[in-house]
Amino acid sequence: NNKNNKINNNNNKNNDDEKIAIFPYPSDDGNTDADVKIIDQLKNNNYKIIIILLNLNHLRYNNINDEENDRYVLEHADSIIGSEKMIQYIIENEGYKIKYFSGMLFHDYLFDHNVDLKKSSEPNNIVYAGSTEKVDYLLNWQGAPVDVYGVAEKNKKLVENHKNGLTNARWVGQISPDMINLVLDYGVGLSFDYNENSDDRYNFYQSLNLSHKITMYIATGRPLIINSQSPVADLLVKKGMAIAVDNIDQINDAFYALDDKKIKSMSKKILNSKLRKKIISGTMYKNAIEDSIKSLSEG
Repeated sequence: NNKNNKINNNNNKNNDDEKIAIFPYPSDDGNTDADVKIIDQLKNNNYKIIIILLNLNHLRYNNINDEENDRYVLEHADSIIGSEKMIQYIIENEGYKIKYFSGMLFHDYLFDHNVDLKKSSEPNNIVYAGSTEKVDYLLNWQGAPVDVYGVAEKNKKLVENHKNGLTNARWVGQISPDMINLVLDYGVGLSFDYNENSDDRYNFYQSLNLSHKITMYIATGRPLIINSQSPVADLLVKKGMAIAVDNIDQINDAFYALDDKKIKSMSKKILNSKLRKKIISGTMYKNAIEDSIKSLSEG
């Protein structure tokens, strides 16, 4: 699933003692100003830099300062690993000068514990793992039951609304993403971010983004209801792993089109798929990193 793209060449060859830094961007605290300083320090110390691109905040939030930082970091990288569609977008539409990139469609997703994912006696509800800040329509959801896994602090409003009978979505609990497979062995995974207070950027960003949530559902063997604008929607629908919907009004009908037998069949297909095996073995990033390092020696 990797597509490797050489944008331009330079005449500098790597030598055996060359230093390489692999840097996730934006970094853990999301402070892109701090990331720029780190990139400068690495460059000043003669490191070759491979960026693992997690998000582009200027596309996500339309922030001018983030746009300047995003451009600076990516144009100073020697190679970028990330969403193929997102990187192509900034090259073709925003004029980014990228030296090299290794495009991906899926993250890896590794677990702390391996369990049999087919033992659950839970009903096949819709399941959502994450914060309701990205899916505020669940706060007043009147459709099929939805089980929400996420940080307690960010789901207080959902708990309150469910208690008062205002929504059919309930907060189930908080669990580490590395251990989500201990509980998420039932239902249909929901991947459709939408916030009524946002503009069309939510939908636009989903059309470019490399989704952790989608990868997590595949790793746990869950069939998906997925935004049709996702870069992997057509692929997953073709593989029989997902149903694509154009808007939130179609989610309920998509879910009820799947009976328990169909959900079980789709889950089995995902659990036995080559795609899932690659995702849970670390193959995606391993291949991309090896390709990026190879590009440095060929640069």
